[in-house]
Amino acid sequence: MKVLTVLTVLMVLSVVAPLAGAEPLGAAPAESERLDRAKDFIADERWTRAIAELRVVVADRKEPARDEAAFWLAHSLYQAGEPGEALSVIDALEREQPRSRWVKPARSLRIEIAHRLKRKDLLWKVATPPVPPPPPKAVPVGPDAPPPPPPAPIAGKPKRPRAAGVPPVATAIAPEIALTWDIDLRIQALSGLMSSEAARVVPILREFALKAEDEAQARRAIYVLAQSNRADARSAIVEVARSGDEPRQVTAVKVLAYQGWPEAEQVLLDVYDGATPHVKRQVIRVFGNVGSRLQLRQLFNTSQDVELKHAIVNALFEAGATSELQRIAKQEKNQDVRRAASAKLELLAPAK
Repeated sequence: MKVLTVLTVLMVLSVVAPLAGAEPLGAAPAESERLDRAKDFIADERWTRAIAELRVVVADRKEPARDEAAFWLAHSLYQAGEPGEALSVIDALEREQPRSRWVKPARSLRIEIAHRLKRKDLLWKVATPPVPPPPPKAVPVGPDAPPPPPPAPIAGKPKRPRAAGVPPVATAIAPEIALTWDIDLRIQALSGLMSSEAARVVPILREFALKAEDEAQARRAIYVLAQSNRADARSAIVEVARSGDEPRQVTAVKVLAYQGWPEAEQVLLDVYDGATPHVKRQVIRVFGNVGSRLQLRQLFNTSQDVELKHAIVNALFEAGATSELQRIAKQEKNQDVRRAASAKLELLAPAK
C-alpha cells in the first residue's frame, strides 16, 4: 500500500537530524489550512487533490511552511506517477531554501526516485560528492606583490548552443549546498547502486563500516554490504567483525550469523576468542538463535567464565538442545550453572 510510503517518510523525519545551522525541528512554523488539508489527502492517497492544495502553498511567497509543502508536493507527485516533476520541485527547494530542515528528507526522496528510475548518474552524484576546492594561496604584499590581473572583457564569450534534442539538466545540484553532503544519504545512494555497481560500491561502504565516526552510520553501511554475496563484500564484513570496535563487531556478528555464509561459523568462533564480554555474549546469542548446538557446546567446554556459561545455557535452551543441557545438569562443577541447566531442561522436556 502506498500509505506505507508516507508512514516511512514520517518515521525518517522523526529520526534524522536537521542540517547544521537549520531551524530546530521543534520550532516548525504553524501550518496553513491548505497544508493541513493536503496532508489529509495524502493520508487518504488522494494525490491529485493533495497536489492541487500544495501547489498553492508553494507558490505563496508569504507562506511560512513553503519548504514543508515543497517536500510533500514532491512526494505526492512521485506517488502520482510524475517523478520528473517531483525532482524539479526538490531542485527548487534546494536552490531557494538550502538551510531548510526539509532539504535532507527531500534529498532522501530524490535518491528513492533515482533508484526507481534507474538513474545511476543521480545516485553517483550523492554517493561521491565533489571534492572541496583547496584553500586559496596567500598573496604576497609589498614590493614583491604581483601586479593585479587585467580587467575582464565586457563582452563575454558566447555560450555554445545546446545540441538539438538534448534537454537541460533539471536535477543539477545547487552550488551553495554542494558541500553539505551527508553520509546517511551517501549510504542510501550506495544501497541503490549495490545491485549494478557493486565493484565500485563495496570499497566505499567498507570505509564507512570501519571508519565512520557515527556508529549508526557504520551499522547501516554493514547492512548494505550484506545485500551482496560478493567475496569482497563478505570480506569487508569479516574484517569489521575481527577488527572493528565493539558496536561494529556486534553488528557484523549479527550479519554473519544470519547470512548463512560457509565461513561464518569459524569466523564467529575466531572473533569470540579475542572479543570483549559483550561481543562474546552476542556470539553466544546468535549461535542460540540459529541453533548451532555444536558451536555452543564447544564454547561451553572451553569457557571458564560463569556468566558466559549462564549465557550459553540460555542459548542452548533457545536452540532446543536437550541433550547438551542434560549433560551440563549432570556434569557441570558449578552448582549455579548446573541448576540453571536443570531449570531450562524442565521447560524443554519435563518428562525427562
